[in-house]
Amino acid sequence: MSSIKFIVSFLFVLNYLFANPNEILINSEKIMSIDEQLNDSTNSMQDITSSNLHDISEEDPYIKEKVIFLSYLKKDDRLYVNQIFKIDIKAIIAVENLSSIHTTFLNYKDIQILNPDSSWKLSGDSIYTNSYYIKVLNKDASMADIKVSILSDDGYEDSEILKAFQPKIIALKQDNRYSSVLAKEFNLISHKAKLYDDKSNIIVLEINASMANLEDFKLPYALRNGIDSIKTDLPYKSIYYFAIVPNNLHEFKFKYFDLNKNKFQQISFPIILKDTSVSTQTSLNPKKSKFLLYKSIALVVLALVIVLLYFRYKKTYILLIATLPLIYMGYLNIPISKVVLKDGMTLSILPTKNSTIFYKVQKPTEADILYENEEYIKVILPNKKIGWINKDAFKED
Repeated sequence: MSSIKFIVSFLFVLNYLFANPNEILINSEKIMSIDEQLNDSTNSMQDITSSNLHDISEEDPYIKEKVIFLSYLKKDDRLYVNQIFKIDIKAIIAVENLSSIHTTFLNYKDIQILNPDSSWKLSGDSIYTNSYYIKVLNKDASMADIKVSILSDDGYEDSEILKAFQPKIIALKQDNRYSSVLAKEFNLISHKAKLYDDKSNIIVLEINASMANLEDFKLPYALRNGIDSIKTDLPYKSIYYFAIVPNNLHEFKFKYFDLNKNKFQQISFPIILKDTSVSTQTSLNPKKSKFLLYKSIALVVLALVIVLLYFRYKKTYILLIATLPLIYMGYLNIPISKVVLKDGMTLSILPTKNSTIFYKVQKPTEADILYENEEYIKVILPNKKIGWINKDAFKED
């Protein structure tokens, strides 16, 4: 306002120097009038400003105070299709006697929230943290906005939204040995190969991994494969995987993508059939087993040799030894136990509760029992299909 007064005074001086003497008095009066008006305006503005400052200093019930402050502690800028990743979130909540915190995921596409009900943890004074595991399902996936809602003991409610971030999403190249699994840690705990039928073997893998999509494990070159059982305790997962492969395949190979090294890793092992003693006694066609015939002949010859030793040395205990090969031969030639499968019974790949069912009996069928444990029996059907049946299936309703 003092600047305006200066300009007016300057104009007045100029007017005084160049104006007519008669006009000086009139202009002087006008300038004084303008100056008085400016003084009045200045005083009015000061009054208004003072009044506004007074009003602002008082609490306005219509202006809502922000009490929730959200931020990301950890997020990834680059992800892969089918990858499982983690986001860490911090919430500063300036509310006493907090009763509950609830999270809602909004506006997302082609992602799967694996633990949407994860609980918030108090990690400091009014500071809460949470971690969510998310799976990317598609290259065009969109991350979620995260809405955090609170409720206090006295009924106060509020919410805040943390806007989504959008990382770059990459689709990995597929090949015949890629298992479709991405993991930060991958451990092949055990593997086993067994005879499945005349043309194929079955391979069973036990795998533990962290930050991994083990549920997607599959191999394109397998005749049939799948997940027999899976356990999840995020970020860890474990599976039993089976694959039926041609019996001319002598080495089992597969690859997974290592998220720590950002490259494919290959795992391989030779296919060596287990349980040879069982398969010898209970081959796919036990009555025609040439190996069993040769073994029986060998046992008879051994018994005859021991008897000849008896005639030479005349020792009674030698005759007792001679009976042992004959007893073992009799054991090997015990007829295979049979069981009748009722219409609708199903055969599973493995003797586990959630094992994959691959065959259903359409009518009462007699089958040979190959092996049994406390809960399951392994049978072979007349059509040469081999599988496991829970013993409870034979109980009367």
